[in-house]
Amino acid sequence: MTAGPVLSVRDLVVRFRVHGRPTTVVHGVDLDISPGETLGLVGESGSGKTVTVLAATGLLPAPPVCTVRGTVLLGSRDLLTMDRRTLRSVRGREIGMVFQDPMTSLHPSFRVVDQVAEALLVHDRALARGVACRRAIELLEQVGVPHPGRRAGDYPHQWSGGMRQRAMIAMAIANRPRLLVADEPTTALDVTIQAQILEVLRAARDGTGAATVLITHDLGVVAQLADRIAVMSAGRIVETGPAVEVFAAPGHPCTRILLSAVPRLDRPAAPRPEPVRGPAVLEVRDLVTHYRTPGDRTVRAVDGVSLRLAAGETLGLVGESGCGKTSLARTVLRLVDATSGSVLLRGTDITQARGRRLRVIRRSLSMVFQDPYSSLNPRMTVGEIVAQPLRVAGRFRAEGGARRVADLLDLVGLDPGLAARLPGQFSGGQRQRIGIARALALSPEVLVLDEPVSSLDVTVRAQVADLLSRLQRELGLAYLLIAHDLALVRDLSDRVAVMYLGRLVETGTRDQVFGHPMHPYTRSLLAAVPVPDPRCRYSVPLMPTGDPPDPADPPSGCRFRTRCRIATAECPEVVPELVPRAGGDHFCACIHPAEIPLRRGP
Repeated sequence: MTAGPVLSVRDLVVRFRVHGRPTTVVHGVDLDISPGETLGLVGESGSGKTVTVLAATGLLPAPPVCTVRGTVLLGSRDLLTMDRRTLRSVRGREIGMVFQDPMTSLHPSFRVVDQVAEALLVHDRALARGVACRRAIELLEQVGVPHPGRRAGDYPHQWSGGMRQRAMIAMAIANRPRLLVADEPTTALDVTIQAQILEVLRAARDGTGAATVLITHDLGVVAQLADRIAVMSAGRIVETGPAVEVFAAPGHPCTRILLSAVPRLDRPAAPRPEPVRGPAVLEVRDLVTHYRTPGDRTVRAVDGVSLRLAAGETLGLVGESGCGKTSLARTVLRLVDATSGSVLLRGTDITQARGRRLRVIRRSLSMVFQDPYSSLNPRMTVGEIVAQPLRVAGRFRAEGGARRVADLLDLVGLDPGLAARLPGQFSGGQRQRIGIARALALSPEVLVLDEPVSSLDVTVRAQVADLLSRLQRELGLAYLLIAHDLALVRDLSDRVAVMYLGRLVETGTRDQVFGHPMHPYTRSLLAAVPVPDPRCRYSVPLMPTGDPPDPADPPSGCRFRTRCRIATAECPEVVPELVPRAGGDHFCACIHPAEIPLRRGP
């Protein structure tokens, strides 16, 4: 006899009151989730994924702000007819939640261990606090937190993003729930940590037997974990079925659009126009940027990096969070001062420039920031934002004033008639276009792109990536592209540099680095990229172990040796240099490099 579904949703309708009018955002959704099954709920932002699950679990505001109608059965009990006290006892004990941002979900004033223990104490008043804390440490060890007993006194800010997400998973599975909900659990994480978290979720599902709902817009992530898929668009389920079948033969145009927008490493790279080879427009020589912490420790953010960027060329800089990518970019732009080394723009050393001379040089360098929501002033109109660099440089009238602003908006694909609107009236993709228009205001030669699409949906990412490619062709821009989305880097870059703990470990053309990776760390990054095909799941033996080390206390010798799966006895004693390998322009810093096959087969 087959067991019934853990969660059964029928004719779910959600209405919000907006400006006094009821607006329906979820239209008659039906879902079933069986024990031990993972359902991938996918769709673009605004499609209704998260609202559907929040409505089903009673986490939306009460009427009249929000009205929920339908039936949501957890086993045989209807969650929508439960009183709030009963529903609170069900959430946490029978329904575990893993939210998108662990930093905002964890209380900053309480120790992590105490917060995991609280998940046990709330649902078992007879449990002693000491017993709960010991059980919390066991749970943290179960989800892969290294040496949790030694870190019992740590607060959330002392843990990395991956460790905080592990703590959230430990809290969610503490009471062995029947249903586990993971809402974009890997969005803010690097590919290697993302792969580890997905393995933790898989182990948690298998260990508890829970039914799992994985909410995401990343079909690559869904392919690694989901048994079935439900695709949402405009508040409706437009396609559902087994993951293998949906990926092999998507039936709805929305599903096909989502799949076609995902950059894929398991397929040949799209051809790129040959960049014009010439003298370097930007050159970084032995750059060092160290920070002093309040505890008088030295963080070696950038520790001897050399790069070269020609006009019209894109150099992709990849690596995990904390490896020094953004610190390098900020030093290049003189937002922070270098400890040593030099940054040459057309032969002029930026690190030595001061005052008016530095301001003039900076006109040739500009930056597109990661978050289009926080990088735009919400009180300024779009026209004022785009015009601001011109006004600061004293060139607003000389460049044509409002006409120049209109031209810039048109260049990035926005209607100049929208210049009087505020940023809050635009979507995420439109805001990033505004940020790009602002960056182009002074006609720079070099654009530093710091994770320019990481906060955007997959379809919007593709649109912004196409825009960046078009602008480079039309304006001859040089790009320093910083990203942990390796598929995007492969599509946009001519050359690639891989960074780990402040140093470069491999550089080369995109075909060399992606087709014939030499360094074990590059190999780990590529192995961790989720392929949007359920038949091509992670190859665990290639994954790095644990989180990156503390940049204030890096390992001796090879800095990757503490996470490397092929490290040898001599690795701790040797500091590998970046030297030519196969081909004069392919460099690798490893004492035993090897060519690694990229493709993961079904």
